[in-house]
Amino acid sequence: MEPSSLNKAHQQHRRADALLKYKKFEEAIECHEKAAELLEEAIKVTENPHSIESLKLQKDYHLRQKKIILMKKEQSVKTKKVQGIQKQGTHLSNCSENDHNLDDNASLQSAIYRTFEETDSLLFLLMKKGSSGNSDSESLKSVDAGALSYDVIDTPNLNTILGAKHPKDDTVVIEELKTLNDQLRHLISNLLVQLDESSKEINRLRDRVKQLEEDGSKATSKCTTANNLKVITDSSGATSPYVFSPCSELSPDLYDISTIPPLAPLEIPNFDFSNLTKNS
Repeated sequence: MEPSSLNKAHQQHRRADALLKYKKFEEAIECHEKAAELLEEAIKVTENPHSIESLKLQKDYHLRQKKIILMKKEQSVKTKKVQGIQKQGTHLSNCSENDHNLDDNASLQSAIYRTFEETDSLLFLLMKKGSSGNSDSESLKSVDAGALSYDVIDTPNLNTILGAKHPKDDTVVIEELKTLNDQLRHLISNLLVQLDESSKEINRLRDRVKQLEEDGSKATSKCTTANNLKVITDSSGATSPYVFSPCSELSPDLYDISTIPPLAPLEIPNFDFSNLTKNS
């Protein structure tokens, strides 16, 4: 049996696993096909029946992996399509919601302007009646033409011709003023509710941004810690594709030897060897 064919098949297997992690399905399939071909070459030059059986099982495994990767590829394509449809639907719903909010704001603004115009017209009519002291018919004749004519409200979202009211007596005018006052109260209440909802939405978005910033800082710190662990590739072609660097690379906080100050020279003590000679 030629060992190089089997080793090359194992290398293709490891490469296919690495490519599959990055969702490179076509390249992974090619690696499994090459591994199956290399195992077929190894079977042809092998005489041991147990080795042949083992090689055949490995070849069948790579062929099954090819089919499995094809299924994963189809599933990934379907998942991407579903995600794209969901994103598009979310975008459309957000756009429609924004348009709906704009329409609500425009209608509310138009109602407020219309109520203001009607109130001003009625108040102007009462002022004219109070100053002239004439009958209802005479007061209507003396009312300014601008108040009794059609009023035009020109706003960014409304350009409508509105008719001023012509009440018959003061009682009707007062009742209509009360009605308009109630309408204004209701419209202002709606504005306050919208303001409260907008404030809550702003606070929620601020909390979300703060949470995302905290998650980003945590991820950055984790990446920095992981980068301190240096891994080097083994070029010897051994079984394990990675080996770890020495402890000095794993611990960047260790002191550099060059920064340690030199030691003081050793001092040799002065011994009196004459006493030792006499004693001996």
